[in-house]
Amino acid sequence: MKTILLIAALQIFTQLSLAAENTVPNTTGAEARNTNAPAEAKQSRAAMIDEDKEKFTKKMGKRIDNIEENIDDLKDDAKEASGKTRDDLMRKIGALETRRDDMKKQLDRIEDASGAAWKRMKGGLENAWMEMKKAFKSAKQDVREARNQEPVAEKTKDRE
Repeated sequence: MKTILLIAALQIFTQLSLAAENTVPNTTGAEARNTNAPAEAKQSRAAMIDEDKEKFTKKMGKRIDNIEENIDDLKDDAKEASGKTRDDLMRKIGALETRRDDMKKQLDRIEDASGAAWKRMKGGLENAWMEMKKAFKSAKQDVREARNQEPVAEKTKDRE
């Protein structure tokens, strides 16, 4: 009789063990239904990173377009200047164009970068933008100073 009880106990134990292996322990209903939660969270993070990158690249693209317009304005100012002032402005415009080209290259690399790599490059492009703003401010100040130094033609009327 003990043998029969022992065999029955082993069968019950085996069935309970198999049943336990087929269930997910310590899960709520939502967790049991959504076994893809980690993958979905990873996809969600990736989508947010891509969205941030897209916003950043659009913003920097607009800034670079703005740089183009500012360079054109400086070229117009340089045409009106003369002598040393004109030479200084043309030199600064050349430096600004070089910086603009570097910024375009950085932006292209960021657009091609994936995941967190673009975030590391983002700081470099933001620094380049800040330096560009300073350089434009300096060039515009030079234009203002040059205009103040140029002799103003006097308007006179002939009196008879």
